[in-house]
Amino acid sequence: MSRRRNPLFNSNLDALMDTLTNVVGILIIILILMQVGVGQSLKKIVSELPQVSPEELEKIRTEAEEQRWKHEQLKDLIEKQRLRGDDERKELARLNPELSTLETTAERTTVPVLAMNSIRDKNLDNAKEVDALRRQMAELLAEQAKLKAALDTTPVVAPPADKIVRIPNSRPLAESAKMERYLVSGSHLYGYDPEGAKKLFLQEFQLAKTRLEKEKTKAADGTTQIIYDQEKVVQYFEQKHLMLKGIELRVPYNKTGTRLTLELVPNPVAGEAIQTAVQFGSHFQDDLRRLKSSNTIAWFMVTKGAFDTYLQAREVSESVGTAAGWELINNAIYTEPLNEFEVNRLIEPEPPRTPPPGTPRPVVAPPPQPAMPKASPPPAPIKIEPPKKKLD
Repeated sequence: MSRRRNPLFNSNLDALMDTLTNVVGILIIILILMQVGVGQSLKKIVSELPQVSPEELEKIRTEAEEQRWKHEQLKDLIEKQRLRGDDERKELARLNPELSTLETTAERTTVPVLAMNSIRDKNLDNAKEVDALRRQMAELLAEQAKLKAALDTTPVVAPPADKIVRIPNSRPLAESAKMERYLVSGSHLYGYDPEGAKKLFLQEFQLAKTRLEKEKTKAADGTTQIIYDQEKVVQYFEQKHLMLKGIELRVPYNKTGTRLTLELVPNPVAGEAIQTAVQFGSHFQDDLRRLKSSNTIAWFMVTKGAFDTYLQAREVSESVGTAAGWELINNAIYTEPLNEFEVNRLIEPEPPRTPPPGTPRPVVAPPPQPAMPKASPPPAPIKIEPPKKKLD
């Protein structure tokens, strides 16, 4: 006997199928709408993209290639730094035991180990000194090359012609003879009178000394001692321009001392040139005639390089008939200390260097002395007299 179908069951299944069909249809419609929306959105995005020319595209590709190359370089650099870090860690691991050993040795030893900062400072000082020496060496080499080039281009100068000088027979000079001195410097003649120059200076100083005072002090014997202002004294005589017979009187600074010095300096434009002196009626020839009439000797103080000038002056003195003599001096500038007054110091001198207190002085044992024989009376001292001045 067959099973009967239930009409209620068949109706529920049909409703379920209708519902599923409707859901699927709705999903299909939604998918179609989404597809249409995506297409429209894609078209909008594509339409809004900027237009790129082939040149700009090529430029973008080139920049991208450069960025990729830089990226590769950075990767290589990072890899090298990593390998270097590994090597340094290995080296550090190797040096750590040695450092521990050195620290242990430094703690046990009685000799102090120099601080690392002081060693580093010394290394820096040494490096600076080496750099300075290198620069100095470079400058010297450059100067050497410059001098060598100048020497190579300098023409060869022929030596001067031989000069024949007549030396007259000398005559003894009496100690009581009167002399008037002349300074021969370069191609000029000057009246040479250091005593008169100092007298002129002291006369001028006496006239202005009250304006040049700085302070007054009491000496040990109760007298009043005047200290003069060094700055005022030097500036005063710089402004005065004292001159005697073509020679300037100068007083230079002595900043660390209390005594000044008088300098006699020949003025190149104030003396009498030898070209003028050899002319008849010149001031020099008038002086020679005056010296001849008063039986006074013309004594020439000849500086280096002025011998030719002296020979011409000597010929003039011979033609006039004046007795003459000469001597060679090293410097045309004459200096003499001024001990007549005292000035203040402008700069205090540095104190002598003494070892710090507590520093033991080295004791040097005297060498053993051999036995000396019985002392004999010392011999009489040998005295060598200076050569006497003679007339030509």
